[in-house]
Amino acid sequence: MVSLKDAKSYMHVDHDDDDELINQCISAAEEYLLGAIGDSYDGTSERARMLTLMVVSDLYDNRGTTERASVKTRAIVENFAQQMRLELRRAENNVST
Repeated sequence: MVSLKDAKSYMHVDHDDDDELINQCISAAEEYLLGAIGDSYDGTSERARMLTLMVVSDLYDNRGTTERASVKTRAIVENFAQQMRLELRRAENNVST
């Protein structure tokens, strides 16, 4: 789980005006990743934490628009999510065999 403090530090936000919005972005990012990867992924890994921070930052930076979304960030997020999905499938197959 990413904290508000971690997200603000990652995004270089040094004011409290957007705390509620950033918390909403954190919740949305975590829900997005659960849907994209699966509910049994390890959300405590450093990769999952970084992925969450990247999604939070993208949501925060591009709020209110759909045209400005970072293509590079979206590609990285999808690549990370795909890696984690594959690892979950491998782990599930190893357990069931």
